[in-house]
Amino acid sequence: MSIASPAPPMALTRRDSQISTNSGSGIRPLMPENPRVQELTASIESMQQKRRKAEEDLFQAEADLKVKNSEVKNLEIELLTLEATVKQLRVQRVEANKRLNDLDTRVAKLETVCSESQNRLEEEESRLQKTKADILQARENSGQEDIVLEQIRAEAQKRNERLLGAKTALEQQNTKFVAFVDELTQLERKMACQETESGRLKEQMEQMRHILEGVDANDENSMKELLEKTFKESLAAANGLPLTGNTFMDPFKNGDPFMPSNVSGTGPFESVGSDPFVSKSKEGKTNTNNFANFAKFTNS
Repeated sequence: MSIASPAPPMALTRRDSQISTNSGSGIRPLMPENPRVQELTASIESMQQKRRKAEEDLFQAEADLKVKNSEVKNLEIELLTLEATVKQLRVQRVEANKRLNDLDTRVAKLETVCSESQNRLEEEESRLQKTKADILQARENSGQEDIVLEQIRAEAQKRNERLLGAKTALEQQNTKFVAFVDELTQLERKMACQETESGRLKEQMEQMRHILEGVDANDENSMKELLEKTFKESLAAANGLPLTGNTFMDPFKNGDPFMPSNVSGTGPFESVGSDPFVSKSKEGKTNTNNFANFAKFTNS
């Protein structure tokens, strides 16, 4: 028994239109009294309706699969962006640590200078006390002693001013030190938030890859899970509800930075490219009609 070659979709459409036209226009069949012909005609019409319904379901599933593939690509792009941000923050943290170490060294030097100035001040005060004692012992030369005393006081004043300047510089360095510590703390917090968001995106990508691998393997559970996930997301979007209970701030809430400029509407996945899951024949041609073998039945 020879098997007829599959008829193209256009031929099936023309044949269906001819059958529906003949049945709708009231043209009598060649053998209306033959119940076998009537049974085959009714069976063909029923199978054509089922085929159209199956094609619609298949087209919808392929469209949903394209949308999910686009979502996976966007999640990968977002993950790469977050990883680059984390690397940049780590570099900034290393630079901040270097600057912090430099400030620690400068603070230690200033503390050493202040300690030396304090020791010198104590020595000067000791000398001043000794000078006062000498003045008391030599009141006869009070005029000269007064001059020496004024010189000592002027020198002590200068040293006090130097000490005050050193203390002021130390306070300024301490203020800068506190500011750098605060900046480092903020950088660490940002890194923690970015790492948390990166982990969440990796989990979503792993879950979507697992579902898509099951769909590629024609796993019914994976297909069912994909349809349920798509239905839940569509229902949540229609009701204005969040898809998940995650309270993390969405940086892309007000718009999709990865959506092309020529796409209209609010859907970022409306301009989807070619179907990566369309099967190809041995000659390299794409088979877009999965129900072309239906012609075997009609031609037999």
